[in-house]
Amino acid sequence: MSAYLIYLTYGMLGILFLFTVIKSFLYMRSPKQAPERAELDERLLNTLNDRRERE
Repeated sequence: MSAYLIYLTYGMLGILFLFTVIKSFLYMRSPKQAPERAELDERLLNTLNDRRERE
């Protein structure tokens, strides 16, 4: 019975490894653009205003 658990564990690790490789590949392929300075400022102001409204 312990041999089956070892095979099952290796199988699960293999699936996890494949999932990680696929997700990493998709992440590297996706276009990444840094936000503009004005967009960062707007996000920051919106975040600060939301926090003030909650208080």
